[in-house]
Amino acid sequence: MKRIKYSIAVILLGAIWLYGESEGYKGWLKRRDALRQDKSVERYYTFEDIENSKSVVKDLGRSGANLVFVPFKDVKTGEMFDDLKVIEGRWPEKKAVRLDRGWYEGPPSNIKDKKFTVEIWFRENGPGSVPVSPKNKRGYIISSPAGWGEGWRIKTGYSPSKWLSFDIGISRNNVRAFSNKMYSDGVWHHAAATWDGKDMKLYVDGVLAASSKYAGEYFESKMPFRIGFRSGGSVLLDVDEAVIYNRVLSAKEIEELGKASFGVSK
Repeated sequence: MKRIKYSIAVILLGAIWLYGESEGYKGWLKRRDALRQDKSVERYYTFEDIENSKSVVKDLGRSGANLVFVPFKDVKTGEMFDDLKVIEGRWPEKKAVRLDRGWYEGPPSNIKDKKFTVEIWFRENGPGSVPVSPKNKRGYIISSPAGWGEGWRIKTGYSPSKWLSFDIGISRNNVRAFSNKMYSDGVWHHAAATWDGKDMKLYVDGVLAASSKYAGEYFESKMPFRIGFRSGGSVLLDVDEAVIYNRVLSAKEIEELGKASFGVSK
């Protein structure tokens, strides 16, 4: 069996060498290099150099806010769960990560001057190992810190049916742009959330999925930024790339990002 797996790996590597990098991957490399020079990019995580759960995920943006993986600890037993998996990303040449109970963590990421966009390429694979309850299965995709009372988040869930939301925390509550459209599991999706001080918008695969009005105060937080699990449930989540901007991307820009050839799932 090991010889068979080794032979398959050799064949795949040989195919990449023979035919070169895929067009989608080459397009992504150009975009990555452009984003690294973009002064509006506060944070940029590609996961391309990750080897295991001990690897630091470098911030390619201007903030230098690197991420580390934090294993989940069972509060009852004290057992640690280092369940990170390094997987193939949107193309064979690129890496991504699979999260469940553990998460990536870094310095807080707050919205400045009410100009904000966060985009993330993600793939859901069903509810995670930490449900809120047997009937309530939901989890965080990206957040700083929790989008309740302060900060912001993109969250997802499976009950009562599939949903996705972008939330901004306000005093003892949150404002939410909510979509209950069915986005298939097992497929890479592009999500982008924006706030311009008046309107909250959530786009999925380049299309506006939900919006909400909020012209109030932004409540900053000193709690860590995370990709993946927070208290309140988990999903089995693949993450390929995440970007945070200090400006509001236009609907046209987001449409191009969500539907560009370098982002189409195969």
